Amino acid sequence: MTTKSNLAPRPWNSPTTGRTQTDFVLLALLFGSVGAISWAIRGTSGWNGIDGTVVPGMAWGVLWYWAARRRGIDVRGVTLWLGLGIAIGGELGYGQYVSWTRGDFYAGGRVLAVSPATGFLWFALVGVAWGALGGIALGWVLNSGVSLHQWLVRLLAPIGVAMLGRMLIQAEPAWFFPLYGAGLYAAQPDARLADAGFLLSPTFMWELWLVGAALVSAVWTFTRKTLRCPRLDHGLCVLSVAYTAFAIVWIGHWLFFPQGNLGLIGGELDDHLSRTVYTNSQNALVVAWWLGALTVAVWQGDRSTLIMGLLIGGGFGIGMPLSAIWCLGYTVAPQYIDWWKIWEMNAGFNLGILYVVALYLAMRQPDKFKCSADLGTATITACGRALASAAGVLLVWIYLYAEDGLSAGIFLGPVYAVVACWFCWRNRHQHSGVVLHEQQQRLTLMFCVFYLLFILLHGATNRLGVFLKLYDEAAVEQYAWPAARLWLFVFLATPLLAATFRTLWLLARTEQTREIPLEQVTRHIAGLVMLVGLVGALTIWPSKIGVIYAALLLIAVTALIQLDHRTPRDCT
Repeated sequence: MTTKSNLAPRPWNSPTTGRTQTDFVLLALLFGSVGAISWAIRGTSGWNGIDGTVVPGMAWGVLWYWAARRRGIDVRGVTLWLGLGIAIGGELGYGQYVSWTRGDFYAGGRVLAVSPATGFLWFALVGVAWGALGGIALGWVLNSGVSLHQWLVRLLAPIGVAMLGRMLIQAEPAWFFPLYGAGLYAAQPDARLADAGFLLSPTFMWELWLVGAALVSAVWTFTRKTLRCPRLDHGLCVLSVAYTAFAIVWIGHWLFFPQGNLGLIGGELDDHLSRTVYTNSQNALVVAWWLGALTVAVWQGDRSTLIMGLLIGGGFGIGMPLSAIWCLGYTVAPQYIDWWKIWEMNAGFNLGILYVVALYLAMRQPDKFKCSADLGTATITACGRALASAAGVLLVWIYLYAEDGLSAGIFLGPVYAVVACWFCWRNRHQHSGVVLHEQQQRLTLMFCVFYLLFILLHGATNRLGVFLKLYDEAAVEQYAWPAARLWLFVFLATPLLAATFRTLWLLARTEQTREIPLEQVTRHIAGLVMLVGLVGALTIWPSKIGVIYAALLLIAVTALIQLDHRTPRDCT
């Protein structure tokens, strides 16, 4: 079977595109405005940090797809990882850093003096950590055609560097926790890790990691950097992949959710100190992972991952503390405006521009996005890639809901994994992987849109019910779900689920597919931008700051219309 596509790849700087600078400015306004609104949604009533970060992440992913489609380049396989990569950062905290930028450090009911530079430094680190995962994931997807051995090194080696980072925190806690030498943290000189039992001990974690490293070495020895393992039983490849996935989940949960205060603290701490130990450790460990991933990229000669990781991670590390300067407004006019929302909108705008720069750099090499599952590609290879993608999405959702449970994620990662596996099984007898590859591309884009709408509606019911006077605001505090909110969500989510399952049914029945016309895609994008803007305004209603949301929505829609008018005719 063949697939029909009207996409003819053209690099961004091709003479046929023209007026590149104006397009770049319009895209920056579009991505930045949507990012500002959706980033400010994070952490408001209805969303915690994790769920809320899915919204800007998936929104940028869909906009990436549309912007690349205008240039005749297919990036459907990138959209989902763009969203998931940045969404993991929603677990990372930074709330106490705001008071540090004002020179205030709370401990034991007292307000102690701390250098404001400490607060801005940690804002920079959390900015790097927040952007690191999205940047590295984007680079990996852009350079996905590497050997099994290289993929396993990508996954395992940065975890090892992060484990070394944990050892550094234990050895030099004063480098990571402000005023540590003042005795506020009640440290015991002979303290050990507080993890319960051998299975959560550092020794066992290092043993898990070393076994994984040995398997990676074995795969490299036998496969000699090939994808099809010609001189190695397929069982070893399957074993190495399965073990690496298991080790990443087990070690990663122990590493990036540092319970027991890393064994440094004796006795109970007050909330601010306890949060400082947890948050600073977590942010520092993610930065260590980022450094490990960049080191692997240098060693493997992976320019895509190196550039994207430095651009989005390092760029947000600069933009995050600059945006946080808005919080100093509380010291000047605390009742005038919600300075916290202003800085979050500023941060979302900055990160949106970084994604446009990343898009510009990626589009200069359109060959990276060509379909790799041509007529000569075996179905088993396409199945392997699809299953690897499904496993990756499932592992990400395990991390996303590691602390909050799978209540919101039950229809997300597991459903994607099950559907991807089912498509592989359905096409197992084909001699070519082109049909499976096309189905996987469409499946990825479809689930990206589904995740965005599902999470958007899931959180919007909190404030929408208050707006409609179905229940009082107090009834939905701490993400509570009274019966009226549940029925409201069912009412909103049912059409979404019905449309999603219908699309899946059509995708399963149709082996010969065609691209959706660009005009129709643009209309959908416009509706999506409007929905994000309206939900954003609803989250802070009736605050006067909603006028800023309206202005940003107007900028985004205007930029979208102008870009649509400038789309080359041969893209349609």
